[in-house]
Amino acid sequence: MDGGQYQAALQELKALADKPGKDQLVHVLDYALALQINNQIEESNKYFLLADQLVNDNDYYSISKITSSVLLNEEMLQYKGDLYEKLLINAMLMINFSVLGKQESALVEAKKALNKIESLKIDYRIKQSFLPFIYYLNAIMWEANKEWDDAYIDYMNAYKANSETSFFDLQYQLYKTAQLSGREQAAKKWQNTFKSINNEIPTVPQRNKQAEIIVIYQHGWGPRKYPSRRDVIVPVLKRSISQHQQGFLVVESANKQMKTQTVMDVETASIKALEIQMAPLIAKRIAAIASKKVLSHQVYKKDAGLGVLTDLILSVSERADLRQWSLLPQSIQVARVSVPPGEHTIKFARTSLAKNIVCEFPKIVIKTNEKKVLNCRGF
Repeated sequence: MDGGQYQAALQELKALADKPGKDQLVHVLDYALALQINNQIEESNKYFLLADQLVNDNDYYSISKITSSVLLNEEMLQYKGDLYEKLLINAMLMINFSVLGKQESALVEAKKALNKIESLKIDYRIKQSFLPFIYYLNAIMWEANKEWDDAYIDYMNAYKANSETSFFDLQYQLYKTAQLSGREQAAKKWQNTFKSINNEIPTVPQRNKQAEIIVIYQHGWGPRKYPSRRDVIVPVLKRSISQHQQGFLVVESANKQMKTQTVMDVETASIKALEIQMAPLIAKRIAAIASKKVLSHQVYKKDAGLGVLTDLILSVSERADLRQWSLLPQSIQVARVSVPPGEHTIKFARTSLAKNIVCEFPKIVIKTNEKKVLNCRGF
């Protein structure tokens, strides 16, 4: 994908995604994201919704499957997705629907993500990684609908979920939506709390004549799965190296430029979620080793040669399941600029001099007070 050979990659991924089997989910996830990268958003939605269905279907094991999972290697079973992957499906659907301007559908996906977090009883540390992004994008959708009070509440939810990682735009939006929703005391509080936002506050007449471009930038490659050095049957995620850490939204027609801010550190969130998720898996694999030893011993008592062979086969099957959603980004970032209504060509670059263009959106027409959401992926 990073070589730009999108069409060949898409054809190969589609064949794998459409083929039922134990690995189908991981192929569907990669294909859905590849379609998104290629700006085939409607088709991407179809496959992300299929992935969500497969996750739900695969989350329920029969007694026979549970028994098999103890005796067999995880790779021999239906892939049901890691915790962070399940949560990111809805996040990607939120991005897709926001790009399509389908605010209501994006809000539905946010609700699904929040329900999933509650139903899975996710560890608080994982919530701190995922909730700010879900609430932040949700707030943008409320803003697009001019539901200022709901927007303020969700910006507040994003801030409360992990105030330590609040970024400048979140701080500014807390002030802005507090003011727009008539919460004057709250607006004053944020203005006094976040001193740096004061230089960005426009007058009401200025604000009412503007539109807004919002670019969601999916940056770099997510972490990769490897066997743990301490225990080869346990998978761990390791960070990928990225040359560029941020990008720049450039609107030359409005003489505007904005550097991205990280809304979600996908890499750190994924690593943390998998580490927490591994605790019960380790216990399960210890039980698997014990069960296999019992099985091979029973076979050995009947036939020594066959028992040794059984032990060898079962031991070889003990390895980490390294299947994963491989096209995930390292981080999800955002850049927002106010522009005059009209037609604009939007560029997204790796440098402030508008060099090394990653994405270009020619002739984007935007109306007064409209919010136009664009998605860009940079490898």
